[in-house]
Amino acid sequence: EWPRALLLLQDARAASLQPDVVSYNATMSAYDKGRLWPKAMDLLYGMQGKAVLPDIVTFNTLIASCGGEQQWERALLLVSEAQRRGLVPDAISYNATLSACERGQQANAALALLDAMPRRRVALDVLSFSSAISACEKGELWLEALQLLRRMSTESVQPNLLSYNSAACASQRAQHWRHALALLTEMDHIRLAPDNATFFVVLLSMATDELLPKAMELYRAAVERGVLRPYRSSVLIDLHSFPVEVAKIAVRVAVLDAEKAGGEDLRAQQPGMQRGQSIEGPQLVFITGRGKHSDGELLLRPAVLRVLREEFGWEARIELANEGRVAMTGRRRKSLRTSE
Repeated sequence: EWPRALLLLQDARAASLQPDVVSYNATMSAYDKGRLWPKAMDLLYGMQGKAVLPDIVTFNTLIASCGGEQQWERALLLVSEAQRRGLVPDAISYNATLSACERGQQANAALALLDAMPRRRVALDVLSFSSAISACEKGELWLEALQLLRRMSTESVQPNLLSYNSAACASQRAQHWRHALALLTEMDHIRLAPDNATFFVVLLSMATDELLPKAMELYRAAVERGVLRPYRSSVLIDLHSFPVEVAKIAVRVAVLDAEKAGGEDLRAQQPGMQRGQSIEGPQLVFITGRGKHSDGELLLRPAVLRVLREEFGWEARIELANEGRVAMTGRRRKSLRTSE
């Protein structure tokens, strides 16, 4: 799209027509979509040579291109430059700059910008708050993230899914699981439907031994609500998009439920068993793939194998025909058990 826009601008010049600000803005927008922010900046300087005055749309387009390329400092400078030229930055200007600060993980800059908006008589909206909350989450300012979420109600701004997910993620990163869980409960009260990212974040905050029963209960609730859909069938569980610690919770739930469905606790000691005798149990298959956030390493598959073999004592193997799947064979040898 941007080559065509640039060609039209060049054609106008060749025909001795004076391109106006609308023409320049359209070309800048095309550069923005093509992720070519340096070329968009060059056009701003070119406008000065052609005696074409930029307007606030010009600056908003440039700021948006900076946000996409994490040029947060340049975005802030553009806001200041627009003001210096007598232009009045609007909500689009500030929200695009907040987005650039969020992408650049600049929480303090985002907070300062958010506080400046009312003084500039620019109304705060859900995008303003959500970008600032996300910036606080990335900057590990969990308390500030929660405070911004609470401030939204005083400003009569309705939080959205991104607002809550970012605040929950900030709580999770700070290891405050109660806050993360409370946010999930609050979403239900205001009838804002959580998504899989919401449950992933809250479950990650509860991924400790002492909180395992609560985490398993929450995971079951997410599956029952249809937010998490790991079951392709009763014996095929798809975990390939799950964070590792959430996948381990899912494996524990699947195995325990399968054991219970067998009519007896298959992990219990079997009287009269001979050493080395196999115990027949449920057969499950877990789709692991590479594992979310694995950074090129196979993290999910080994984690699933460890849970099956070391926590439950079941035999488990990687399928030969599909290395992205782990099969629980339904056999467990007494010699592999640990004393309880």
